Amino acid sequence: MKHLKHVSLAAFLAAASFSAPAHADSQRIESAIKSRPELASFYEALMVTGVNHELNDGTSYTIFAPTNEAFAAISKDKYPCFYSEQCKAQIADVVRNHIVKGEEHVEDVVKQKGALFSIDKRQVIIGEPNPDKFTAEGHNILRTHGLLGSILYTLDGVIANQQELSAFVVPVNTSVTQKVISYSPVGTVDGKTTIVETTTTTTAPAAVPAR
Repeated sequence: MKHLKHVSLAAFLAAASFSAPAHADSQRIESAIKSRPELASFYEALMVTGVNHELNDGTSYTIFAPTNEAFAAISKDKYPCFYSEQCKAQIADVVRNHIVKGEEHVEDVVKQKGALFSIDKRQVIIGEPNPDKFTAEGHNILRTHGLLGSILYTLDGVIANQQELSAFVVPVNTSVTQKVISYSPVGTVDGKTTIVETTTTTTAPAAVPAR
């Protein structure tokens, strides 16, 4: 996402302590992610694709939020449709890869089952390559934030394998008219992303075969 710069899920709200178990509502989760500038790209992706509406109030979630740098590593030259309105549905699929229903502590997952399933049933492997250093699908978990029964993990990579990324490769020598989504790392007016309409002729490598 154009660096999915603002699709960055911003900073999570500090957890409050209660005597009884509490669950984070969807708006609280959105606000918590939005408050963290380093997650601006993930936040924008969450909102632009509408995946935020798939989060239910009264339900706990575990979210693996990639940093802005992680999104920027998805090259626009190689995966141009990752920044296009026409691939919005596929972008939404990638966003869902990072959301797990329920409060899951990675240290417990490693000891018990070794993997989680995202809200679209995509398996996410949790590892511990070094003591107290955890990964999700091979990407390092940089920070952990609690949020009223839910958990936010900051991730240094985007959870998407080569087959999933191949959906964002535009065929060679194909002329496309598309809306290019501009993702701002500093926020947008009224929480809306800037849409820039443009007509382009794109030459990109052929789709990467699934492995």
